[in-house]
Amino acid sequence: MEVYQPVCHQESNMNYFSPCFAGCKEALVSDQGSGLLTFHNCSCASSSPSNIVTSGLCQHDCNRFPMYITLIAISNTIASLSRTGDTLITLR
Repeated sequence: MEVYQPVCHQESNMNYFSPCFAGCKEALVSDQGSGLLTFHNCSCASSSPSNIVTSGLCQHDCNRFPMYITLIAISNTIASLSRTGDTLITLR
């Protein structure tokens, strides 16, 4: 059974379940005092120039989410306008 230890490939912004799932062969602790663990020679991240992943999840920007909610609300409102008339005709 695998232990959930998410790692992030920064260049592709891709998360992996664990360093093992990313195919990493080496682990190094960052010497900058942050204690950040980096994993090297990761076969699943080898499609890009850097095949290094870091511990933790990648940060995703959700800057389009408010626009998505607004468009869904407007389209649902427009779609429901015709349903009100259909319901009134059916009830009469």
